[in-house]
Amino acid sequence: MADLSVTLSEIETKIRKLIALKNQLEAENSKLIQRNEDLQLELEILETENTELKEKINKLVIVNTLGNEK
Repeated sequence: MADLSVTLSEIETKIRKLIALKNQLEAENSKLIQRNEDLQLELEILETENTELKEKINKLVIVNTLGNEK
């Protein structure tokens, strides 16, 4: 009977460790999901800014080309 008690105690300890690890991994996963969302938003902003800057460059090239022709 003592062996059974020790075995149950060991199982309970392992289950508690697994639950703690599960909670830790869930928290880490949530942080990573939020970080991913933040980076996706930042990427969208930078892509928009990049497009706007490319348009400005194209306009300046056109203006400079027209100015040199005159």
